[in-house]
Amino acid sequence: MAAGLFEGQYVWHPAADDRMLASVCVDVRAGRWARARTVLAESRGDHALRAHRSLVLASEAADSDLAERWLAEEPAPEAALLWARVA
Repeated sequence: MAAGLFEGQYVWHPAADDRMLASVCVDVRAGRWARARTVLAESRGDHALRAHRSLVLASEAADSDLAERWLAEEPAPEAALLWARVA
């Protein structure tokens, strides 16, 4: 395949059009959970959005101890949700 063949093409991301979630995914991969707490807390009233965000964040955190550390440092509903999704 020639270099540059996909220039200008869309790149798929599990966050889809949720730019805030896509940004938080970078933090989660880096081991930071503070913005994950915010993005999950903001979705408390929208169950579909909360389910999507928690699933995407859990997939980003699956290869780390972020969920366990977060739950130990701050035992809040959002931390428990991410921990359960990763488990």
